[in-house]
This record gives sequence, structure tokens and C-alpha cells, in this order.
Amino acid sequence: AWGRERRAMHAGRAIRHLQKTLWHAATDSAPEPDAFTVAVQPFTADAVVAHPMCFGFIHIAEALGVPVHCVSEQPWLPTKLSPHPLCGQPSTSRDSDANIRSYAQFENSLWVNSGVLLNRWRRDALRLPPIRLGAFSGSQVMLSRHSVPMSCVWSGQLCPKPPEWGDHVRVTGLRPVGCDRDENSPLHADAHDAEGDQEDAPPAYSLSSLGRWLAGGTRPVLVALGACPIPNAPRISRVLVETARATGQRLLVHSTTTRLETGLPSGGLCFDLREVTCLARLCRVSSAVVHCGSAHATACALRSGIPMLILDRALGSAFEGIAAFAAGVGPQPISLLRMTTNEVCRKLNDVLSSDMVARAQILQGRVDHEDGVEGAAAHFEDCMPRQNLLCDVGLLLDPPEARVARFTFSSLFGQELKVHSELLAIVRAPHLRGLTNIWERWRYSWAPRHAVKTWGLARVSGLLAGLAAGTLGCLTEIVALSTNAVLVPDRLAREHGILGAIVGLIVLPFVALRHLLRCGLILIDRCATGAYNAACELKYSPEDAHRAQCAYILDPWMSTRHLSRQTLVGVDAELNAFAHVTPDRARVLLDALDLAWNARRLFDTCASRGSQVHVVGEKQVRRLALHVQDEGSRLRLDLSERASAALSSDVAAVHDYCSFTMFCTLLQRARAAHGPHERPRQGRGDRGRWHRFVRDRALRATVEPARTATTAAPSSGGVGPHALHSSPVSPTATGTSSRHSIHTQSLDGSATPGQVELTTTTVLVRSPSCRA
Repeated sequence: AWGRERRAMHAGRAIRHLQKTLWHAATDSAPEPDAFTVAVQPFTADAVVAHPMCFGFIHIAEALGVPVHCVSEQPWLPTKLSPHPLCGQPSTSRDSDANIRSYAQFENSLWVNSGVLLNRWRRDALRLPPIRLGAFSGSQVMLSRHSVPMSCVWSGQLCPKPPEWGDHVRVTGLRPVGCDRDENSPLHADAHDAEGDQEDAPPAYSLSSLGRWLAGGTRPVLVALGACPIPNAPRISRVLVETARATGQRLLVHSTTTRLETGLPSGGLCFDLREVTCLARLCRVSSAVVHCGSAHATACALRSGIPMLILDRALGSAFEGIAAFAAGVGPQPISLLRMTTNEVCRKLNDVLSSDMVARAQILQGRVDHEDGVEGAAAHFEDCMPRQNLLCDVGLLLDPPEARVARFTFSSLFGQELKVHSELLAIVRAPHLRGLTNIWERWRYSWAPRHAVKTWGLARVSGLLAGLAAGTLGCLTEIVALSTNAVLVPDRLAREHGILGAIVGLIVLPFVALRHLLRCGLILIDRCATGAYNAACELKYSPEDAHRAQCAYILDPWMSTRHLSRQTLVGVDAELNAFAHVTPDRARVLLDALDLAWNARRLFDTCASRGSQVHVVGEKQVRRLALHVQDEGSRLRLDLSERASAALSSDVAAVHDYCSFTMFCTLLQRARAAHGPHERPRQGRGDRGRWHRFVRDRALRATVEPARTATTAAPSSGGVGPHALHSSPVSPTATGTSSRHSIHTQSLDGSATPGQVELTTTTVLVRSPSCRA
């Protein structure tokens, strides 16, 4: 019992250490450097790539608002193919419902042991709401419930993708195992020789001795135990020696962690190799491989075209054994701890059979072109949420700049723009206040950080889940009430004596009332939140529903301080780097910001109401394409007539989906290819927008729009009074003069042969209500 308690204590300490260092690793905000701290440029992670075994990675991604991508060489999502890698179940069952249940059972057991520490870490360090029952559904794994993209680095020829997994999971192919030297010579004379470093090691452990041993007989069977810890090494050594004597097959035993003695007892049939060498070269000189379910050893065997026998460990080897047996390149796995000489001899005869060797060679030809690392990198690029990642203003520059959005600018009507740190630095810069007004500086200076991906791990997703979460919360408050009924008076009595005890008894009814009120509030809030989130899933698309859902409705204790109040060294470094932006650069960015706001208002007329990020549906996309061709839209978007037609055709070509990032990209492409509007757009002057407003107002008060005074002299032919008719004249700049040749026509409609030359002055008024 004391040993179990000590192990639990060490496990809790290890989890707390991971929680302490994981946030610093993702934000470069270590409180004090240590021996493992690397001096790099300050950064903040834009994405998290993790192995599913890593603790807490998805909570870090939720706190930062960034996407997550998992890479694994074993299945970590529920499937009938094999059990959970860490559940300890044997690899004898395939296509079993028990395999699916093992994933939820493992996650539930992990949550029971570390749930309290995890919620405390989320609340105190990450400033996220705690995960309660209902949000943490025990029947579904968190990775599959939130559709976390996962790249499975194994060959689809060995094991196809299970049908239970969605499109966010991809089998990327076999991992590369090639070495950086000439593959034609599996062993090198200049390799590291163990004789010079290990005085107690016999000469048979050197690579030169291994070369002589390989040349002295047939191709051996490689027993690649590697760094696998073996609990009963003498018994395993004895079984291997007896197997070599019984079958007459030579064994090359490669073990680096556990010391196996098989060379001397076997009389030269076995060779002990403890050096960490290239496993792929050892496979090229072997006839078969016996290993403990290592993904690297499996890849080396497949690429070498030799069959394999897998020794089933307690953890982490079930999948390779099932996959190799199903593909026909290996027999049923045997237990490493309970294997016998007869069983190993029988399995070795099956492995070295001609049928299994032929299947291994056929599979080698199919996996030669696979590269699991390249496939995982491509899958990561495909799963990046580009539609919510880039700065909207940068896409409208000439040339466009693809920059990661850090903050969110919002208007009074709910529109939002994703902007880079440079925009916020311009708004806050004291030397650039002439380019912005007081309202913009007050509204944008407190812009929150932009969340590229909102995970919502603490959200309840249904009425039943909300009822379960509310019931658990009520029970928690009742337990806290019974505890405080004793602790509050006792604590005050210990601190202030009899007077404190009296005060504690007086305060106790109010404490009880607070717990009772909170008990009812929790139940109502969880049920209402679950019902609302379920309605969002039915009303909106999956992309919009996730953004429209909420973590709470009435419970103020579920609200947490926003991430913008946390210190992120990388973001602060970006703001400091843009503190001295030149006025010319700031003017260009602010003009692009005005254009982005006009595009945002036009886009929101057709956007989905769930998030106002996407336009979903062929009807809505066609409506957006028609709005672009309006005269008012052309003026606001600074588009010429040809550019407007090109933008409309490009938007209509996307058919049934268009994001605002796509719209900004198409808008800038049309402006760059066909030019801006015929009337030049007025940018931000050095004196600010308020001075431009006063100037335009004074101009409207002194000039009568759409009225031109003309005086014409009759021709020499003595024609009487005439009415003047002119063809439409394109607008010109304010106060410009132009000469026009117009035809005269008499009042009775008869044409006269004369022409009149006259000069007109055109005045354009910059007014929202005037289009002429």
C-alpha cells in the first residue's frame, strides 16, 4: 500500500511538472532559464503538433486558440481493429466491440486519476472553465468527439484506414527508415567499435566481429529487442538459445537496454549485439525479424521484404501484431513474458515458410514509394484552418501579404476583422494619431486576441448532458455546504477566539444560502446551455455551430478572464517590433483597413448567421455575386466595371462555399488585374478623418450639386433661341474644366446645322448620397 501511495505521489508530481512546463514551451514564457532552455527569438505557437500520449496538449491549444494536429504510429481513436495501445489487452481479438470500449475505459480511468489536477490547471494557469460531467462524455474519446486531425504513420497496404474514422484522419504511409550511408554495404569498418569504450565487453560485440560472424553462415534471424525492457532476462536468453539449437537457425540478438547472454551458451549460433546501430542495415542481412511491436522495426522489416514475428508486450504492441497477421507477413503474436521454446520454434517455422516470405516481398514492392513523413506534413497543411488564419487587411494590399492574424477588430454592429499585430501597433502609436480618430483608438486599442480555432472542451452539447452536468454540480455544492458548515466557524474560532466563533455562526446561514442559490443556478445554467448548444448544431453548419455555441449562459463562475490579459512574450515582441511604423506604411495599411471594413459589411449581408465567417449554400453565393455588381458596391470596394464583373464571376465559380478570406483574395485579384474604380478613392490624409469630414461638410454647404450654368452664343446664321442637349460626360476631378462640342436643336424639334463651342466646369461632391 505504501508503494502504491508513493507511485501515485510521484505520478501527481510528474503531472504538475508537465502542466508547469507545457505552457512555457508553447509561449516561450519560462519564469527562469534552466539547463534545457534554448536562447531563441520570442514566439507564440501558431499550431500544436503532438503525439496523443502527450498530456494536456489540447488544453494548451484551447487556451491559445490555435489548431491541433496529432501524429501517431498506432491507433488512438476508437476502432474494432485493435484495443487501446495502453489498455493492456492482448492482441488476440480483431473486429471486437471490446476493442472500441477499451478507448473510453482508458480515458475514463485517466480522467479519474488526473481530473482534479487538470481542472485546477485549466482554471488557475490557462484561465479556462473546468470540464465537468456532461462536457466530458465517458462514452466517447475527446480526440474523436472534437474531430482532432490525426496522421497515422503506417502503410495502408499493411492496415487500411478503419471505417469508424472520419475524414479528419488519414493513413499517410510507411515511415522512412533509410540511413545516410551507402545502402549497398550494410556494415562499415569505420563504424563505432565497442572494444575501445567497454573494457569488460568481449570482442564478439564489435561490428567487425559481427561482419565475420555474418559471413560464416546462412542469413540469421534478427531478434530486435532494442530498448524494450525485459523483466526476466535469463529466462528469455535461455529460450532463445534453446530455440537456436532446436531449429539450427542462427539468431542475431540486438538488445541495448537489457543484457541478454546468448552468444557463448549457444556455441556460436547466436550473436549478442548491444550497440545502437542502424536497424535497417541489420534487416537487409537477415531472413526474418522478431521484435516487440516497435513501429520502426515493423517499417524496417516491410521495406526489407522479410516476414516478422511479434512478441506481445503488456503495452503498445497489439496493433502491429494484428496488422502483420492480417496482411500475411507474420503469424499470430506470442506473449513475451510467457513464451516457451516449443512455441517460438513453431512460430519461426511459420515465419520462414515460402508463402510468408513471398507475401513479404510482394508487400515490399507496394510500400517502396511511401513516405509517411511527407504524407503527415501534407495532411497537416491540408487541415490548417486557412479560412480563419490570415489577416484580412494584409490580403488587400498590393502586393498581398499573407500574415497570421493576432487580434480581432470589431464594430458596433457585430462585424469582425482579423488583423495582424502591426495594425494594433499603428492604432496605439502616439506619432500616428493624426491618421486615426479618437473612436478608433478607443475601440481598437483593447482588441481581443484572435482565436484561430475554438475548441470548447468544457461545453455541454445536449439537454441530457446538461442535466448530468447540472446534477453533478448540485451534488458538489451540497458537499461543499456540509464541509463549510464545519470549517467556517472552526477557522474563525482558531483565528479570533470566541468572538470569531460567534461571527462564524452568524455568517454560516449566508454561506448556506449562497451554496443553495448556486446549486439551483448550476442546474438551470447547465440545462439551458446544453439545450442552446444542441439547437445550434441543428440550425447551423458544423463550422458555424461550433463558433455559435457557448460554455455557459447564466453561471458567472464559469466565466474566466480572457487570454488577452495573459502575457504572451511572442505577441508582445511583435507589437514592440512595429512600434515605429513609418507614416507612409501606416497610411497604406489604414486605407486597406477601410476597404476591408467595406468588404466585411457587404459580405455580412449574405453570410451565415452562426459565425459570419462563411457563406454557405449555392443560393447565398449567387446572391453575393450579384451584390458585387451594384454601383454602390463597386464604389465601396474600389472596383472598376471590368473588375466588378471579374469578381462576380470568380465568386459565382466557388458554387456553394465562400469564406471572407477567399472573398478578400478574389477582391484583390480583381483590383490588381482590371484596375480600381474610375473615381479615385480618397485615402487617409495626414490630418486625420475628422478634418476630412469638416472639409467635405463645408464643401457640401457651398456647392450646389448637379447644377451647371452654361452660356451659349448663337451662330452666324442668326438662329433664334435654342435648347442645348449634351451627351453624358464622365465625372472629373473637383474644379476641373473641359471643352465640349454639343449640338443645338430648336424648340420645335427641327435641327440646325450649327454647333456651339462652350466651356463647362464640373464640381464633384464627395457625399454618400451623391453618386453622380
